[in-house]
Amino acid sequence: MKKILLFVIFSMITTCMFAQNRALFLNETFDNEDWPEGWERMVWSPLPSQDANLIRIVNNNNAGGTPREVEFAYVGPNTANRYGKVLSPVLPTNVPVEVMLEFIHTTNIMWTYAGPEPTIVGVGTTRDDGATFNTIWEKSVVKDEIISKVVVSEEVESPDFGKANCRLVFYYLCADENTLSRRWQIDNIRLYVVADHDASLLAIDGITENVTQGKKDIGFTFANKGKQTITSLEASYQLEGMDKVTEVFTGLSVARDTELSLMFSKKALLQVNDYKLTVTIDKVNGVNDEEPADNTLTMDIRSYMTYGEKRLVVNHFTGSMCGPCVIPNQQMKALWENHPNEMIISKYQLPSPQPGDIYYFPDGATRRDY
Repeated sequence: MKKILLFVIFSMITTCMFAQNRALFLNETFDNEDWPEGWERMVWSPLPSQDANLIRIVNNNNAGGTPREVEFAYVGPNTANRYGKVLSPVLPTNVPVEVMLEFIHTTNIMWTYAGPEPTIVGVGTTRDDGATFNTIWEKSVVKDEIISKVVVSEEVESPDFGKANCRLVFYYLCADENTLSRRWQIDNIRLYVVADHDASLLAIDGITENVTQGKKDIGFTFANKGKQTITSLEASYQLEGMDKVTEVFTGLSVARDTELSLMFSKKALLQVNDYKLTVTIDKVNGVNDEEPADNTLTMDIRSYMTYGEKRLVVNHFTGSMCGPCVIPNQQMKALWENHPNEMIISKYQLPSPQPGDIYYFPDGATRRDY
């Protein structure tokens, strides 16, 4: 009986784990300096002298994501059909034949000396680590054409999906031997099955990394990656060491592959301190998001004291019994009237050069002596 119960519990846990990860098979943003685990770059072929470092991770966001991204860098001329390739990690064997491919990219093909052949960028599937592949997406780029911050989001299929050692290969082909090619940048690669309810958190809005203390707006931007139109969304934010703030946003109408920005109604009260802010999408249309891997973003925030306006403070000593003081009194009055927002005058009456000033207080003499 105990064995049966343990088996049932294990089956339930396994099923839940599979359900939570069944939609997303690849999700990479290249946000670290080093290559992520399982990713490989291949030297440009058929040029064995072309260093693999010409395919690199750079601290830019030309493709439109957050810094860092993959860049296929400059490749010299004089060899036709020059291939640069980047391989993804091995995909799970439960990938269906038809899935959604998504990434962002920018191309900048500088010039062509001769020949009509375009430069080709594309994505394929491979089971022999890039030696051969089946194309699932491809784009031809002609002379002097610039493609800036394009989002690719297409349903693709391949006979390699679901089989052993299946990987994605991102390739860059210079067909013309006289073509000088420059820079193809790619980022935010996702391979997934379209779920019914899937909201992807894209950005934290309303606040920056360096702010003054006080009440601050917290917001976020998300995209609907699911089949169902999003009509309500439950989201939360939390500053480390403080209570979590949760809000349900209703009356929405966010169709598939569209974005929306929202702002929490409760502002965050910041003291002078360093904070880690976490924003999370908790539920979509009243149910759990079917792909939680893209539901959380964090930001480091430094809050400092509010700046004050600096002004000149003038200690002005005078007295009604002081005949010589009349002229500097008039000069100080004119100076203050010409610069009313630049100085503050503290005036002290003194019994000088002889007693009798009815506005004199001993505090004025104490200040003078100080």
